[in-house]
Amino acid sequence: MAGDVFGYSEGMELIFEVRDAEEGGFWARALGHAIFTQGETWDELRANLLDATASHFDGAMDKPGKIQLHYTKQQLVALAYMTSLRPDAPHETGTRNKKALAKAGGMVDQAVGARCAYARRCFRDVADADYICARMAFRFEFYVQYIWSSQQAIEKYLKAILLYNAQRPPLTHSLEGLLKRVRAVKSIQFSITPKSEAFVEDISGLNPVKIRYLSNGFHVEMTDLALLDQAIWELRMYCELLDYSTRDAGKVTSRLEADVQRIENGKIGSKACPLLGGELERIFASTTEVRDHLVWNNKYFGGETLDVDGFTSTWSVLEDQAMASLLKDFIPFKDFLPTAEVGPELIFEVTGSDAGGFKARALGPNISVKASDWKDLQTEVVQTAIAQLGPNAPRLLRLIYVKDEFIAASPST
Repeated sequence: MAGDVFGYSEGMELIFEVRDAEEGGFWARALGHAIFTQGETWDELRANLLDATASHFDGAMDKPGKIQLHYTKQQLVALAYMTSLRPDAPHETGTRNKKALAKAGGMVDQAVGARCAYARRCFRDVADADYICARMAFRFEFYVQYIWSSQQAIEKYLKAILLYNAQRPPLTHSLEGLLKRVRAVKSIQFSITPKSEAFVEDISGLNPVKIRYLSNGFHVEMTDLALLDQAIWELRMYCELLDYSTRDAGKVTSRLEADVQRIENGKIGSKACPLLGGELERIFASTTEVRDHLVWNNKYFGGETLDVDGFTSTWSVLEDQAMASLLKDFIPFKDFLPTAEVGPELIFEVTGSDAGGFKARALGPNISVKASDWKDLQTEVVQTAIAQLGPNAPRLLRLIYVKDEFIAASPST
């Protein structure tokens, strides 16, 4: 068998990895060989690839007899629709506002969806973890870490609110500055109780950055944990898309006013206000040790009478009869959590259709859709997932399309 420096025989395949080019079209790169080419269309890519292969193996004794084009396309779609889990409203899907309404209700444009997914995963979920860390640190009397984690949680919740309302969060750790920016979002009528506002100002005034190294003095009282819980409870209710509309039988209805009123009701503890896909909601519904740190002496996220046995000093919030009386009307999160879940990401296997276009099939749930082009496929997948899975639909859909084409190497090679 003849051989050359490339080590290929006529029976060997040359494999090209093909991807979408950012500027449009495709690019292809050979595996194991320095061959790279592009094309505006698939036919142009194939022709350019054959020419590039012929040039690369020009004069070589052993050349590949077949060429494989291995094309993979993956797209992550943020399912940023609104599903109500509250007792006063049915399950709904909606868009951000009337101008953003898609052809069918329950779909937001990709830019809004991506922004909301980013706000949830990178800010709200991380803030939820910071909040639990703050409670754990307080419980074990690591007060420096309690102050630091409290500041981090509040900062991220405020930045999440800005992102959910199409505002770019400033590069700052100033809680007062962030509060000012959030209040400037007039549509959501943001407000927190004076106690919560004072607590946020106190945490910010402690200068957590310097406290990390004990550069500043500080004082922590046993009532501070209850104030943290109240502040987080109030801030977090704004950490979702509020300015959106629903459409039923052609009628478009804004949900903003109803959601603002729901938040106001939630501030007095009359109803639980769970967030769809929330990390705290997931932990609350679990039986993990982390849940114990979340609900321990937590009036807002625990929904049960405070246990004061573990404290060495008076838990003075119990002396505030107005707040203590709220406990009897409190409805725990578990009453409004969905009973089943699809995982955080639902994968669709996409193939080419014999009639042209694409077919997508979910891995797991029995969901199949067809579309004439990639853009329509995304719309169909989202709408079908919402229609069939309802409140249990995941927040992310991953579309995976794989195409393999085998061609004979040009005789010139």
